[in-house]
Amino acid sequence: VHSAERAFDGDVSTAWVEGVSGNGIGESVSVYFDGTCWINGFSIYAGYHKNEDLYYKNSRPSELTVTFSDGTTETIFLNDVYAVQDIALSHPVAAEYVTFTVSGAYSGHKYEDTVISEISFY
Repeated sequence: VHSAERAFDGDVSTAWVEGVSGNGIGESVSVYFDGTCWINGFSIYAGYHKNEDLYYKNSRPSELTVTFSDGTTETIFLNDVYAVQDIALSHPVAAEYVTFTVSGAYSGHKYEDTVISEISFY
């Protein structure tokens, strides 16, 4: 049970795992805010960060399409690193929700599932 909430629960040992066959290209996870929030960027633990072994066994997003409630999008390219990545947006966005869609993935050594452990906004 790797539900969407697990990508936003503050715990890198839990994760959202897309649930389709293959690397999950086109699958997405969304977060809804209580009202409108200004977003300058986000920090992401792309991949399964429960431990380094699981990180490399599972697929990790290499590219995400980030869609904001105002309809704007940004394409984000991620490094294949077992570490947090801080992503600054090209400009601040006022959003009621944000959707992250997997547009590319680094393949896991054992599992095709693409995983995101944690996303937080700033």
